[in-house]
Amino acid sequence: MYFNINLGFTSLIFTPTLSWVILPLFAFLYYDYERIRPIVYNTLICIAVIGSMKTIEEGNTTLNHPLSKRTAWQYYSGLLFHLSLLIILKDFNKYGYLNKYSLLLMIIECLFLYFLPWWPYPTSTKKEFITYVIIINLILYTIHYFLNDRNNKNIKLILN
Repeated sequence: MYFNINLGFTSLIFTPTLSWVILPLFAFLYYDYERIRPIVYNTLICIAVIGSMKTIEEGNTTLNHPLSKRTAWQYYSGLLFHLSLLIILKDFNKYGYLNKYSLLLMIIECLFLYFLPWWPYPTSTKKEFITYVIIINLILYTIHYFLNDRNNKNIKLILN
């Protein structure tokens, strides 16, 4: 589903995806409330990684297609927007740890995705997104554990 907004000099193709709502909300929570940062940290990384992957995937399938309504500047700005979230990786050692609230948020995200009544992503499925969320969180928690585990110095030396 696409909405075409004519701006006179160009057309804006609006796709009603989850990023339009979730990303500004979580970015606001992350930057304005320091206590919430450990909770929403991995969610923002998931949005950045999955959003970038899906933008590239959609761009590869639709951008050069003659019937595509999406313009190149929208593709690159969407990709840049998702990738800009990776700036918070600088705080990985501080906020990337496993805690019960971030785990609860991951479960809520997966349930939300599963029970979403409409699906705005034509190149993927709900189960694919849920799998990505779980895998990315497991990878982030594992990396954080190995980088910050004081008792396991051998693994820390290998990763450094």
